[in-house]
Amino acid sequence: AVYPVVDSRNSDYYSSDAFANGYYLTKKAMSQFTEAMVSSASQVNDDRLSPLYQEAMKDYPRTFVLTAEFDPLRDQGETFAKKLHKEGNDVQHKRYTGAIHAFFGLKDFGSKGLEAISDIGLFLKHKPISEATTLSES
Repeated sequence: AVYPVVDSRNSDYYSSDAFANGYYLTKKAMSQFTEAMVSSASQVNDDRLSPLYQEAMKDYPRTFVLTAEFDPLRDQGETFAKKLHKEGNDVQHKRYTGAIHAFFGLKDFGSKGLEAISDIGLFLKHKPISEATTLSES
């Protein structure tokens, strides 16, 4: 999952406020995206829109969660990785230092996107990823 949106119910994360403006993706834009996806406020409670709240998270496939240091979504993604791990899933996480939201797909944001693409390749080949935290059941 690349800087995933996994909690549309709650925006009370440190990174949501700390990086709300000036880091490409804004808190206001996130609210607008959510409003565009739902036709009623009750739909925000749908687990497909906020998978962080799914009750049964066992048996997820091996997962690699990528987050950017200066991204309002960072803490959501990292919370998701920790919850998957707590449920007994094999999870790896890497926070890309110095990166902002969209670093993965926009070459104008430097070489971190190329690093992430390489890391995904390593993950798919079951090879070690530099600076990644492996969250697997012990």
